[in-house]
Amino acid sequence: MPYKTSGGEYREEMGYIMNPNRGSPLYDIPDWKYADGTPGVPSLNQVRTMLEEKQYAIQIKEALELIKESKESVNEHKVKYNARQEFYERSKLKHKGKMRLQ
Repeated sequence: MPYKTSGGEYREEMGYIMNPNRGSPLYDIPDWKYADGTPGVPSLNQVRTMLEEKQYAIQIKEALELIKESKESVNEHKVKYNARQEFYERSKLKHKGKMRLQ
């Protein structure tokens, strides 16, 4: 018996996710709210999604900090290298007398 995707392959070709229930515009809105307008208790799926997004945010922040630290490290290395080059140039022996231009 062949595997039936119920249009999931077509949705993937169009750039959507295979499950039609997870990618709809109504999926992310709250299920209900109180009469005064305050939001209700989030569903388990909403809580899971919030936790996943929080983890993604933490990973993005760590990656940005790593990039920032690596840029600072490269800049520090360049400064040390330039300081070493300047020290070398200053400590070289100097020519005495007039220099001949050729």
